[in-house]
Amino acid sequence: MGWGLSITNSANVHVLGAMLYGWYFDNYRQDCIQAHSCQRNLMRARGNDGSVAVLNLVGIGAASLVDSGGVGAVATVSATENLVGTGNPWMCAIAGWTG
Repeated sequence: MGWGLSITNSANVHVLGAMLYGWYFDNYRQDCIQAHSCQRNLMRARGNDGSVAVLNLVGIGAASLVDSGGVGAVATVSATENLVGTGNPWMCAIAGWTG
């Protein structure tokens, strides 16, 4: 499985903005974007000490923006619960995440 961003066993990491796509370019079809089924997760966070912060995270095509493996205040950030529009390109966004 590929990740747009993976932060593992880290401390004092700050990402001040990221746009992550979960769209595979093997056939250039876009039907998975609206269904958020191109990829399961865009960002993975594991084993961090709680000083990791990601601000202004935007994603397209995935079921969730963040998967922290059950650690942190919000273990999984759902894409469909954070939509910023009602049409193509079906973007989702969060202002911040820490873990």
